Amino acid sequence: MLLWMNISKRVSITSLIIIMLLAACGRASTGNVSPAINLTDMNSTAQSAAVTLFAQTMAPTLTTTVTPTNTPQPTPTALPFKALDGLRVVYTNSKGNLYVQDSGKSAIQLTYNGANRQPLFSDDGQKIIFYGPGKPNFNSVYAINADGTNEQVLITREILSAFGKVYDELTVLVSLAFVPGTHLLLFNTYQPNNYDPETVGWLPLVGNDLFAVNTDTGKIKQLKAPWQGGKFLAAPNGKWIAVQTLDHIDIIDVQGQIIHRNLVTYDKTEAHVIIPMSWTIDAQELIILPSDIPLMAGVPVARDIWRYRVNSGLGTQIKLTPPVTYDKYAVSPDGNWIAYSYDMAYLNPQTTNGVYLGNLRDGSSQLLHTPQPNENTALFDVPLYHDGWSPDSVSFIVHDGNFRLFIGNIHGEIVPIGSSRGIEVSGWIDNKHFLRKDGVLYELGKQELFQVMNYLESFVFLGH
Repeated sequence: MLLWMNISKRVSITSLIIIMLLAACGRASTGNVSPAINLTDMNSTAQSAAVTLFAQTMAPTLTTTVTPTNTPQPTPTALPFKALDGLRVVYTNSKGNLYVQDSGKSAIQLTYNGANRQPLFSDDGQKIIFYGPGKPNFNSVYAINADGTNEQVLITREILSAFGKVYDELTVLVSLAFVPGTHLLLFNTYQPNNYDPETVGWLPLVGNDLFAVNTDTGKIKQLKAPWQGGKFLAAPNGKWIAVQTLDHIDIIDVQGQIIHRNLVTYDKTEAHVIIPMSWTIDAQELIILPSDIPLMAGVPVARDIWRYRVNSGLGTQIKLTPPVTYDKYAVSPDGNWIAYSYDMAYLNPQTTNGVYLGNLRDGSSQLLHTPQPNENTALFDVPLYHDGWSPDSVSFIVHDGNFRLFIGNIHGEIVPIGSSRGIEVSGWIDNKHFLRKDGVLYELGKQELFQVMNYLESFVFLGH
């Protein structure tokens, strides 16, 4: 039982990260004001694939010659290409070298050693961190400026060993994330030789400490010692960090000082190893979605919803009907809404499968979309996969197993916008536009699509 007294996409070797730079002010925004974008016509880039149908006519006698006939098929029409001012990507190519590219411009190669992967941008698009060559089972982390200057190593086993013998050849890096609006990188590790005897048998490979490293200077600091830290989430204000341990959540600042100790407490059980967390955009509240049911329990995981005020530590529970299950949801940036999918009506005849909009202030819920029975796509009728909210907390994207996209909003509307051709959504650029992972731009209320980045290689979107 939880005790409430006082929880970036798996990244491929060739990955691409898309961010919007604040060209107008030259720095990252920590509010919900989105930068304006400017679409400029560029020369169309032909991206066609010949499709040929080979037909054969069976011979009526052994002496008849079989003649194949080629029937040409229409060539797919290339989307018009438009440059999107302020859009920058970073990726590693198939040879393991790092590149940066702005929409409509040529890519610039940054590294040449052929051993780089999983790059990540800072909010302002000026600093990049990435995994580079290292010892077996431990890829060192490097930093470089977007113009190719100031490349340096940030994290190695040798650097970590200065913080104690527990950091040895078995230590594993678990997560990396920039603090919003800064060049400060957070990460934690797992040490197999330093286990908690109470959790042996069910504790997965999750971080249990916390570090911060300045990617400009390389200075590193331990914020939480082993088993005093864990999964973390930096607040949008760039000042606070929610740190989840095996039995409580603390709020600390970027120097490691306690802002609110034991904001949330809970039992040390397998169900509470990882509790989903979301900050509100104003960084005043932490929303968590715990469950008393372990993910691998073999029964549906229904989640509770709690929101905690950081200044007072007071928590409020929100009960939705039907409940949020598993990870089929997305919380709006302002913390007022949750879009979620429910596909377990077979367990409760009083509920209906579909996409719901939940109000995280008053606990009400609204059914937005009920799929029609379709025997050919029975497994994919309910859109289950949530691709995030627009920055203004008005619209959200959800797709089903056939990659059919739907746009919903807080006004109770949801509409299909066609298929994404099996290509996942990257994320929102601003309140009206979002990207697909092949560089295709969608605009709310418009049918026309544009290519704003050349297709490079597969990538995972990590934020902007």
